Amino acid sequence: MSHWGLDVLEMAARAGRLADLPLYVHTGELFPVNEANRPAPEAVMASALKLFKPGDVLAHVYSSMPDGIVGHGEGIPEFVRQANDRGIHFDIGYGINFSYAIARKMMAAGIFPRTISSDMHGDFTAYHDNSKLDYSLCGAMTRLWALGMPLKEIIRRVTVNPARILRDPEIGTLAPGTRADVTVLERVQGPWRLTDSCRAGIVAREQLVPRLVVLRGETIEPTRRYLPDLPARSGAGYAFSNAEEYVDAVKRAGAERASLSAKAAAYAKRFRWPKVVEAYLEEIERIRHTPRA
Repeated sequence: MSHWGLDVLEMAARAGRLADLPLYVHTGELFPVNEANRPAPEAVMASALKLFKPGDVLAHVYSSMPDGIVGHGEGIPEFVRQANDRGIHFDIGYGINFSYAIARKMMAAGIFPRTISSDMHGDFTAYHDNSKLDYSLCGAMTRLWALGMPLKEIIRRVTVNPARILRDPEIGTLAPGTRADVTVLERVQGPWRLTDSCRAGIVAREQLVPRLVVLRGETIEPTRRYLPDLPARSGAGYAFSNAEEYVDAVKRAGAERASLSAKAAAYAKRFRWPKVVEAYLEEIERIRHTPRA
C-alpha cells in the first residue's frame, strides 16, 4: 500500500468479481516499504477488507505483525468480526509470523481459519535455497492441534475446505472414482516443545508427520525433508529416509554380515513402518547371504 495505495487491490477485487473467482490476499509487510507513504498499521486491514467479497481468502490469520489481520491491539477489531460474519475466509499461511498469542485470542473469539496451509518457500535472496526454512504444513497442523483445535477439523481445513474454495471435486475427498491423492499421517508420541515466530513455546503431546503418500494412484515414500520445524521427523526414530539409504550405508560401512539382521531389526523398531520394513529386512537378508566378492 505504501507504493500503490489500494489501486492494485481494487483492480484484483474487480477482476475476481468479473471472473467469479475467489481472491487470495497476502497480509503483512513483504516488499521494501516506501517510508514516505507508510500507512498506519491499524488502518491497513480496515481499508482493505471493504474491497473483499464473500469467498475471498485472507492469508496469515494468526500473524504477529502490527499490520496483520489483528495487529497489536488488545481485542479483536470489529471489522475482522464483520468480515468473518459476511463469509470472508481466513487462511493460516503458516510461516515466519505465526503467533500462539494471536491464535489463542482469535480462537477464543470464535475466529478460525477456513483453510490451513504452509507458507513454504526458499530464500527470497537466493534461488533453490531452503536452508532457512523452519516451518511446514504438518508443523501448522501439529501446532493448531496442540492449541486445542480438534483433529477432525484440522483435516477438514487441509482437504475438504481448500477443495471447495478451488471448486475442484477431484481433490479433498476419498469418494470412489475420484483421483487417488492421499496422505497417510502418523501420530508420533511426545511430548514435544514447539515454538512460534515469537519464540513462545507450547507442549504438543503428539506430532503429525507423513507416513505414506499416494499421488494419482502412485505410492510415494515420504522423506520428510521439508519438516524442519518438527523434531520427530529427524529424531532417532527416523535415522534413514528409505530402504536404499540404509542398505547403502551398511554396504559402505563394510559391516560384518552376521550383524546385519540385528541392525535391521533395530532400524525396523525405530522406523515404525512394519509393512515397509518387511521389505527392508528381506533386502538385508539377501545381502547377508550373498557370498563375499
